[in-house]
Amino acid sequence: MPGILFLDVDGVLNGKDTGDQVEGCPGIEDRKVRLVRWILERTGARLVLTSSWKGQWMAYREGEKEPFGQRLSDALDACGIAVAGITSDEMDDRGAGIREYLRQAGEEDAPFAVLDDTEFSDFASLGILPHLVKTDYRKGLTFRDALRAVRILRRGRKGERIG
Repeated sequence: MPGILFLDVDGVLNGKDTGDQVEGCPGIEDRKVRLVRWILERTGARLVLTSSWKGQWMAYREGEKEPFGQRLSDALDACGIAVAGITSDEMDDRGAGIREYLRQAGEEDAPFAVLDDTEFSDFASLGILPHLVKTDYRKGLTFRDALRAVRILRRGRKGERIG
């Protein structure tokens, strides 16, 4: 079972010093998007958006003029990353959104990792913490974080090496 990588954007695909703001939209660093692709390639996981950007991404994909959505869509497309879905949660119940996505997909037992710069209040009670790779919002996703995500997604697979 390949698993699911749940992705936040701010503090993961960008950091405090990320430049390139367009129309008030924060930049997204290509090297961080490439690290997401690296995780997906090594694990076969599918990508699901949990970020507050998911609504803008969906609106842009449906044809609306949406600069945040376009920026995210362009960055993922440029790296050949497909989005398998989005969670349906509101900002404060991100853990519930993750669990609901897994339930609706019939994948409650699938391996999953969560890339986020925030530990939401429902993560502990819903068993999300062992799956959380908490990035430093100042730096965004690092190679060390990416390695941890791969390890989490490969948990339980015997004989596989990370590399």
